[in-house]
Amino acid sequence: MKNILIRNYLIGIFSILFFFTEGNILAQNIESIGIKTLRKHMDAIASDATEGRLTGSAGYRKAADYAVTVFQEAGLKPGWINEKGEKSFFQPVPLIRDNYKSTSLTIRKNGEDNTFDHSTNNFVILNIGKGSENNQITSPAFIGYGISEPEKGWDDYADLDIKGKWVILLDGLPPENSIPTFSDSLRKKYSDSKTRNSLRTKILIEHKVAGLIIIPYKAKIDNWEHVIRLSYIEYFSYADDEMNRKETLEPILPAILIGPEILKTLFAGQSFNPITIEGKYHSYILDDTKLNATINCKKEPINCYNIIAIAPGTDSILKNEYLTVGAHLDHLGKIGDKVYNGANDDASGCVIILETAKAIALNPPKRSVIFILYTAEELHGLVGSKHFLRRPPIPIDQISLNINIEQIGSKNRGYNGIWGIGAPQFNDVFSYVSNSYRGTNFKYDDLNENFRNALKDQVDSWSYIKKGIPAIMLSSGGFPEHHTTKDKIELIDFDHLLVAANFLHSYIVELGNEKQLTETNKTKKTDN
Repeated sequence: MKNILIRNYLIGIFSILFFFTEGNILAQNIESIGIKTLRKHMDAIASDATEGRLTGSAGYRKAADYAVTVFQEAGLKPGWINEKGEKSFFQPVPLIRDNYKSTSLTIRKNGEDNTFDHSTNNFVILNIGKGSENNQITSPAFIGYGISEPEKGWDDYADLDIKGKWVILLDGLPPENSIPTFSDSLRKKYSDSKTRNSLRTKILIEHKVAGLIIIPYKAKIDNWEHVIRLSYIEYFSYADDEMNRKETLEPILPAILIGPEILKTLFAGQSFNPITIEGKYHSYILDDTKLNATINCKKEPINCYNIIAIAPGTDSILKNEYLTVGAHLDHLGKIGDKVYNGANDDASGCVIILETAKAIALNPPKRSVIFILYTAEELHGLVGSKHFLRRPPIPIDQISLNINIEQIGSKNRGYNGIWGIGAPQFNDVFSYVSNSYRGTNFKYDDLNENFRNALKDQVDSWSYIKKGIPAIMLSSGGFPEHHTTKDKIELIDFDHLLVAANFLHSYIVELGNEKQLTETNKTKKTDN
């Protein structure tokens, strides 16, 4: 590393010449990075026109096309070469989506049928079972929490014949003041959700039930739209993982999570209502009620894309070392007429990357820089960054460092400044660059065990950390509007975003020109 003390001394001497206002540090940065273009990028990516940028959607592609245009006009090089040898900014990421378009749930009450289609957002498929399910209409059974421990005073299956029936059960455990009493020993045994689900599934299979209908916690019922939005993400899977997944020999029950409208229909007039807690808790066959579920799942291949652009380095040797700088372009999409714009999560990161990339293209550092806008971060498994590292456009051992930008622009940011979390060897350069600013807070935390646990499987930095590649996450902390429809462009503090873009540019330049960057030890790989 360069002598940090000397550089800080020089900064102090020349500060009068170069400092003007908050967010504008060195004179050469001012013209190429500005609020006007930051706003333009944000409007193009996070307006209602892109409909929340759900992975694989037309709105995502619209935002991606805009980003590619910015990279092209800046003179950056395409970062992907397809099977035909053609260069492209689009790296295909193969996904599979479960389509339940023909799936429905029919409830017959007093001889009248009420059919709920999957498209009405009244239920979520948690498991399709062995395959397509189209059962005969039968009387469903409410079986409480689905726990059978008669020797310990609790049996939700007592005196019930549930063979061939759909059973309805409550998620979680009985409350502390339940009647009958749910003992402390039972609570300890069933407290772990995986253990609880395994024990319940085993006994339900033994009873040969047709399927399982789950009543969610009250908090989920009260915020059903949130449940729907997050559950639909589960319908996506990474094609590479799907092909390598081993078939289980254990039969799995079809399982459906139901919302408030279906709950009202099912339990109207019954002897015990588990939602309103009217009546005495007990298991029973529902009166004057029959139920049929038709589950048809069509697995659809979807090609979505990472966007990759390269600024080649200027040094004949160091250009073969790469910094990757990324943020995720996808968000949660649209449910009904409500758009989840994701302005801070993570259009803010994408916007400053677009603006920074333009500035880097004008005067690249010695090392090459790869700019990446990932798809499918919101899906479980950080699919976009995982795929990039499985199919890198360069040998993976030539990636010296990753910088990931996550949630950096909110007016309601958890940290009122710019917060770096990452490999300790890059702290000095972070401090050096941050000393060039007035009126903005900066802090850098080393990636200790606590932060590793916090970042694990949550941000794209983790994909690099797992591979043993040093990574830094730049953020401004959490914000209360996260994953809500309030994460709109109006939430963005563009003055702060300007500071972040200028800082990112300077940080990339300093790291890209460091003589000894490759001598930093790589982090330990992990399979966790």
